[in-house]
Amino acid sequence: MARRDDDDDDRDRDDEDNGKSKKKSSGGKVSADDKLWGMLAHIAGLLGFGLIGPLVIMLIYKDKSKYVTAHAKEALNFDITMVLICMTCIGVLFAAPVSLIYHIIAAMAANRGEEFKYPFTLRLIK
Repeated sequence: MARRDDDDDDRDRDDEDNGKSKKKSSGGKVSADDKLWGMLAHIAGLLGFGLIGPLVIMLIYKDKSKYVTAHAKEALNFDITMVLICMTCIGVLFAAPVSLIYHIIAAMAANRGEEFKYPFTLRLIK
């Protein structure tokens, strides 16, 4: 019977791989709690917390989870970039829909346990 269990484990690993090459964060499996907080770091900007939400999450999780910290830093960098773009009149028209779309895409990636990098973002927080 032990042999059968090993075969089941191999099949489970094959099912997980199934040919999809998703970019996973370094460190292996990501806990459900980390996925949730990574997602919330991206959603915080949409909920009216602006720069404060990702900053608070980054500071709370900086020693607890590299995954959450990476997502919070990425969200913070994107929000800073959007604030700088909004300082121009044309930027306001551009930033609102782009911000909404990319925050949702990033939150979904974080919830799947994937890394996400916003395009055209200044990487001020490293």
